[in-house]
Amino acid sequence: MAPSGSARNSTTVPAFVDTNVAVYALGRDSDKKARAKQILDDAPIASSQVINEAISVLMGKQRFARDEAYEVADAVMKLVVVAPVTANTVRDAMTVGLRYDLSHWDSLIVAAALAVHAITAERFPARPRLFWLFSQPMHASHTVLGIGFSALR
Repeated sequence: MAPSGSARNSTTVPAFVDTNVAVYALGRDSDKKARAKQILDDAPIASSQVINEAISVLMGKQRFARDEAYEVADAVMKLVVVAPVTANTVRDAMTVGLRYDLSHWDSLIVAAALAVHAITAERFPARPRLFWLFSQPMHASHTVLGIGFSALR
């Protein structure tokens, strides 16, 4: 199944975002907020897991009301391509987690990026075989299965 969303065609390396990018776009740290908005302006890819985690963070740590969190999630979904998490994605995440010693949640994001990469590679074969995953700082400068992790800076 192809991801949904309104992503624009880009000549740059595809970006896949983690939950923190969506949350930082609304945060108080002006540097992280500006960088997060810049990433979102380039129509990155996010898994359905990322959208759901963002809603949870907004309603929990950020103390948004449910309807406000849903509005934000809807706005983010209009800026990104939303990739589904399927049973195969979960199976792939288990393999990635065991092989690379990542948490299950991080492995699930990697697996979703890999699934989207296969779709992207079919549609845009001239693109480099690499994704950038904008994620937590602890992943900075890692590469897993052709996915380069980049901290939000």
